[in-house]
Amino acid sequence: MPRPFSDIWLHFIKDSKKYNSSHYLAKCRYCFQANQSDPSIPVIEMRGVKEILQKHLDSCGHYKKIDQSSITKKRDNEQKPMTTNSSILTYTGRAMSINEKAVANQLLLEAFIDANIPFSVTENAQFRKWVNYLCPNYKMPCRKTLANTVLDEVYHQVLTNNDELLGREKYGLTLMVDGWNNIRRNHLLVFSAMSCSRSLFLISQENVSRDLQNANFLAAKMLEVIDRENPPNGVKSNYVAIVTDSASAFVAAKKQVQKKHPTLVILPCFVHIWHLLCGQILKLHWFKNSVELAVKLIIWIRRNPKFESHLHQVQLEREGKFVEILLPGQTRWGSYRDAFQRILRLQWYILQSLKEVPQPEDGSFRVPKGIAVLEDSFWQGLQVVTKLLDILTASLRRLESNKTTIADVCSEFIHCFNDLSKDDLYQSFLNPTRGAVRASVLACVEKRWSKLDYKLLLVSYILLPTNRKSLLFLTRPRLAQIACQIFDQIFGQKAATLWQELKIYFSNLFPFDDNTICQFSKSPVEYYSFISEEAPELAKLSIRLLSITPHSAALEQTFSLMGAVHNKGRNRLLDDRVYKITAIKRSRLLSTENSSELAHQTSSQSDMDDFVDHEQAFDEFTNVGVDPEELPAIVQRTLGAEEDEWLECLSDMEIDSSNELQITLKDLTTE
Repeated sequence: MPRPFSDIWLHFIKDSKKYNSSHYLAKCRYCFQANQSDPSIPVIEMRGVKEILQKHLDSCGHYKKIDQSSITKKRDNEQKPMTTNSSILTYTGRAMSINEKAVANQLLLEAFIDANIPFSVTENAQFRKWVNYLCPNYKMPCRKTLANTVLDEVYHQVLTNNDELLGREKYGLTLMVDGWNNIRRNHLLVFSAMSCSRSLFLISQENVSRDLQNANFLAAKMLEVIDRENPPNGVKSNYVAIVTDSASAFVAAKKQVQKKHPTLVILPCFVHIWHLLCGQILKLHWFKNSVELAVKLIIWIRRNPKFESHLHQVQLEREGKFVEILLPGQTRWGSYRDAFQRILRLQWYILQSLKEVPQPEDGSFRVPKGIAVLEDSFWQGLQVVTKLLDILTASLRRLESNKTTIADVCSEFIHCFNDLSKDDLYQSFLNPTRGAVRASVLACVEKRWSKLDYKLLLVSYILLPTNRKSLLFLTRPRLAQIACQIFDQIFGQKAATLWQELKIYFSNLFPFDDNTICQFSKSPVEYYSFISEEAPELAKLSIRLLSITPHSAALEQTFSLMGAVHNKGRNRLLDDRVYKITAIKRSRLLSTENSSELAHQTSSQSDMDDFVDHEQAFDEFTNVGVDPEELPAIVQRTLGAEEDEWLECLSDMEIDSSNELQITLKDLTTE
């Protein structure tokens, strides 16, 4: 890098010609300006050495006539250092191209959407001044241009990206339907699609506030989306399941849709089912009084700052800190659990503070009846409720994941029933009452289970490779019989080879051995794709069931995004504009998830390559679709103990496949 110039050069002009190889030829700036007005004044050229230039400046009469304070030093402007790195000064002065302006507008829109900033900020004078300072040549669009032209362009890019992602989806989509009331009390019916890779795509939105939302209307709207030939957003009609909540209109509408599309899997939202189960248990007369009184106590404390401050003071004197009382949210059972846990933690402090409350004649507040005397039964019931909510909310959090499958729903019912069956939960009750409380709680779970298509849940559970050794109380032939019935129902055709494939599946032979399955434990769909040639019908049924998302929690999260956009401060936003903004937000979240998923797929590809050499080993002893007598000897030895039952179930299935099999959760937990 060349040596920087001295400040003395601010008073001199560098000539294009050099005095020698080391120094420039210099002219006095003030003598040159005087020469412009009077040519008789000579301009002296000199060698550009600091000492020579300073000597001339000291004797220059034109320099002495100028006010020294008016001379500003502008080294950065007149003498730019020669560097190899680019500076921001290189770009602020040049004009922006059309493409650069379009990219800048899109980035501005995406920043506003991510930060939930109103578009009217673009018309704020101070904000425009700040942007102009950063880049004077960038003309920021007005709010109307940003909310119309730029928003439509970005939304069109989102739809194009959805086309590309859905084009790679080969296992079908789960259609989710639900309603939402916005800030203006308009009821919107929103359709979305969940792919096998658990990516949510918004399909359409319609304002149905003025329509009669009965079963016929909802069924017509669902069929309109399913049968659409050329959808505007590129989502193809490849739906394999429909998921809604348990509202009566939605249930009746799904039955009408299934009559036209018998192969569609009709499911309730199991997260909604779990919410209803939590509410049903808390309404049992064993817990109802404790729950209502606890909520009443919390509201009373929060509305009386004098008592709350006294409660804090008692805690500070004893522990040096205080715990804040939480107000539970409606149907948010996790907030109920946290609120009740804090009430139990503050039991001694609350009782102590209630004793110290002055009487009404002293001018203080009146303690409501029921709170003044908190009996032991209240605290005992609240302890049991808190323990129950610990179990139920833990299952609820697991079910709300986008990775949840139908098999996970069955697993949660079994584990939850097991946990609720433990006597330790009900120790707060006396021995005669303890058994009745336990029986009432388990009866609520059994009632919810009996209203579900538990055969579908059981087949999905057993087709998860890690669960193939479970549910032995049913015996393997009985499970295979149920699986064949489900196959006939979903695909509308009789299973030809599924029976024999399931016999191999339960045999623990390659590729159904533990060593092979454990390498696909994170992705059962990939496992069944790997064995699709050896067991085509088993893979087809398993992929169909395990690729379905059994809840609409992702759509509820989308409603939360819509509510964050369409808030009180932005209540004039059009419904269509809110929908586009939410779709862009969803797309940006999806792009982040896809980047991590791509890395996972790349790492799992090497796992699949390890099994190529073993395909021939599978063919040596497996011949799918043959009679039971023709199976290889190794398979016969494995299944010989229950071969008679396999043949008996096969004959029963051929005679009458509609026989009802009643299965309770108690049966599932006693294996």
